[in-house]
Amino acid sequence: MATPGQARPAHPRFLAEPAGQPSKLWNGGPVFGFLKGPVKESDKTREQLFLLAERGLQVELAELCRQKKAEIAEEFAGWLEMPPKTRSQPKLAQKYAQGLLVVAEKMALLGDDRPLDLLSDGKPSSWRSALRQANELMTELRFAEAVKILEPYLVTGYHGSQEGADQYQGITVSKLGECEFQLGHFDKADAHLRKALALCESQKDWPNVYANLNHLYELERYRGKADVAQKHALQLAQVLRAQGQDRAHADYRARTAEAPPVRVVASLNGVQMEMDELPLDATQARFFQARNRPTLVLAAALTAEGRRAFEQGNHASALDSFSKAAQLDAYDPDCRYLAALCLLHLKRYAEASASYKQLERLAPGWSQVRHDIWLAQELAAGRLNHESWLLELEFLHGAVPPLERVLQALNLYPKYAPLLLAHGRVLKVSGEEAEANKAYQKALALAENEDLKSRILLAASQVVPQAELRKQILGHLLSLKLPNLTAAATARYLLRHL
Repeated sequence: MATPGQARPAHPRFLAEPAGQPSKLWNGGPVFGFLKGPVKESDKTREQLFLLAERGLQVELAELCRQKKAEIAEEFAGWLEMPPKTRSQPKLAQKYAQGLLVVAEKMALLGDDRPLDLLSDGKPSSWRSALRQANELMTELRFAEAVKILEPYLVTGYHGSQEGADQYQGITVSKLGECEFQLGHFDKADAHLRKALALCESQKDWPNVYANLNHLYELERYRGKADVAQKHALQLAQVLRAQGQDRAHADYRARTAEAPPVRVVASLNGVQMEMDELPLDATQARFFQARNRPTLVLAAALTAEGRRAFEQGNHASALDSFSKAAQLDAYDPDCRYLAALCLLHLKRYAEASASYKQLERLAPGWSQVRHDIWLAQELAAGRLNHESWLLELEFLHGAVPPLERVLQALNLYPKYAPLLLAHGRVLKVSGEEAEANKAYQKALALAENEDLKSRILLAASQVVPQAELRKQILGHLLSLKLPNLTAAATARYLLRHL
């Protein structure tokens, strides 16, 4: 097998015809746009296909294959006979062989495996079958099984030796890298992905170059190597620019590679951006928290399983799923936050408090963890009633409740600040902003942690008519040492308008 940077050997079928013997379908001219004399229409099609393959124009190549699918299927067997003058020049022979392989692969994607089968002397390719099986296993998140399917092909390839092995090797190694990453074998993943990148670069397989650079970027982000991740993002941007592709997303990744563990970003018209990039007139923007690491998909799947159990009220089962997710992903805050929430529902307050504190160290400011640390401590000490906390969940994390329902709760717990915050929100929705402001002021006086205070101050800033007073309220919010991250980011954005 050729190594990256070397010319790959010609397919054995291309060496079967004695040198100098005329080709059945070729007039002796060189390939890639240098046809001379009378030629068949199918030869022109082949030339167009090979030229697109050589230039890495994958979209255009796929479209031409779709348009000429019947013609390619009919003529491909004849194309296997390489023109003598092409065969006598190693570089042209290399391009010809690579062109055949790339076209055959595109045809396979269109549902016709016959060209690829012809390249394996009419026998279905066991390597191709293995890749398909591995894809199915990966889709089902059965990464360990996919590794077992793929590993033998790191050595054997197509029945031990076949033209195109380098390209299939690149795909195989890339998939192994993805699997090992998701299994938490990060050094193995790094080695596989770097090898895959080198192979794809040597073949000018640009879509897979992009994919492997993205995988490497995410791997290094996960490992906390922000500087290395940034280099991969910059390399991706350079490759995209060289190929005439949009590099905006890669540039964004390079800029944010060294972001803190948790930050607030904006989404505007489906585009994620940093808060300082958000236009002043972006009234429809949505703010949410983003991490500096991806979540491993097995952990994400367990978290989704836990959410389903949680929604059905099965908090013990949900806790089990969230705890398993945390074991798989050492950094994911979401499963840990939800596990602590389950512990509160199960009235295991001390454990919940410890979990929230651990989460604050791992992902400072995630969701409203700073409020929840206080909450769990109060419940554990018996200073807070479980029912009042359930009312907080209902009023502040669901649909806007009826005013009567909130007033009933306040009759029971008149000094619980979260319920007063909920009261103010209901009044604001009803258009009673002056009364809402009074509710917020009562809530602020009773709030015992800065996460909650910051959320109250943000709400209060939206019900006072005077711009100067809004500035003062938002300034007070930003003076807090441990505010809610989303409230603080929103305050900074609003101050840009004042």
